[in-house]
Amino acid sequence: MSGVKPMWLTAVCILFLALLLPARLTAGPDTTPHRWQEGELVSRKTIPVGHGGLRYKYVYRLRGSDARYIVAAKQPLKLDLMVPVKFAPLRRHLLIQDSDGRECKVSMVERDKRAFGRWK
Repeated sequence: MSGVKPMWLTAVCILFLALLLPARLTAGPDTTPHRWQEGELVSRKTIPVGHGGLRYKYVYRLRGSDARYIVAAKQPLKLDLMVPVKFAPLRRHLLIQDSDGRECKVSMVERDKRAFGRWK
């Protein structure tokens, strides 16, 4: 009888983990709504990448209410400078809505946070 109880407990644990793990794997960071903020693009620079000069990287400075960002994109953004823009900070990226309302994911190069009304 003592051998039946641990086997039953093991089967219940395996079933519990089999039901729990797929639910945890599908509930990734993309299921949470983004925290959209207002800001504006302050500057834009096109930098050639590599020796041939056929590829470019597009670097932007973005000013938000609580931080300033430097971001890099592989494709130019369809946005004008000094015009309000919506963006959502992620870990190492920003989502920026372009003029068509499409979300563009750009790489965050640098972030300066605001402290007590002054920029760090």
